[in-house]
Amino acid sequence: MKNLILISISLLGLLVTVSSCKNEQPATSTNEILLVKYHADWCGSCRALSPLLKELNGKLAGKKVKYVELDFTNEVTSKAAGKEATELGLAEYLTEKQKTGYVAIVDAKTKKELGKLTKTQSVNEMYEKVISNL
Repeated sequence: MKNLILISISLLGLLVTVSSCKNEQPATSTNEILLVKYHADWCGSCRALSPLLKELNGKLAGKKVKYVELDFTNEVTSKAAGKEATELGLAEYLTEKQKTGYVAIVDAKTKKELGKLTKTQSVNEMYEKVISNL
């Protein structure tokens, strides 16, 4: 009988603990970030960024980050880049940024540029810059 009472008290304590956890405020959700790479096959900086971005993408797995590559290598890829930019709501932004060889960190909701990633940064520096904007 004592064991039954002890078990009941323990279960009641567990039930109270679980109930109080349900009433906690949810964690603040993070922003979604777009990493917009301005690329062209003929661009040396673009080629230098590729292995860094591959490593960065591995470190960012599971984060609210979407990688977008706008390729300006030729007329066909530029047209596709324009279409993708329009679909993402970045069409006006695209006309202002006609250079290649960097990655813009963009708030997915406001479309505001939050920073840039370049080949002169280490992967850890890039990671910290992206994470600081989430």
